Amino acid sequence: HHESHARRVNQAMQERLALAAQALRQHLPEFEFALPQGGASIWVRAPAWVDAAELALMAQSHGVLIEAGDVFFNKPPYPCPFFRLRLSSIAAAQVDAGICALSLAVDELARARGEQRRPPTRTH
Repeated sequence: HHESHARRVNQAMQERLALAAQALRQHLPEFEFALPQGGASIWVRAPAWVDAAELALMAQSHGVLIEAGDVFFNKPPYPCPFFRLRLSSIAAAQVDAGICALSLAVDELARARGEQRRPPTRTH
């Protein structure tokens, strides 16, 4: 039973990771990321002008939770453009909408900072 359960969980995480990668490329093309070899999180590097702690606050108002990366540094840079997306509790059907909402938060942060961003490819 354990082996079949582990396979199902792994397949579900691989699906979510692939969907998140596709959504990141589409909605946040100027952001960098690498898919993990295991686990349920994607580390993301935003453009240099983005502070992930500020983005986390704006994203929360759009219904998206991200984990700002500054807590993982002994002496975090400012702005700290790193954050983590955790996918273990997100349904596959919600991944694209979540990344799209995160893109709206990035738009909001860009306006607040007077920054231009590369327009995402919108399909909705």
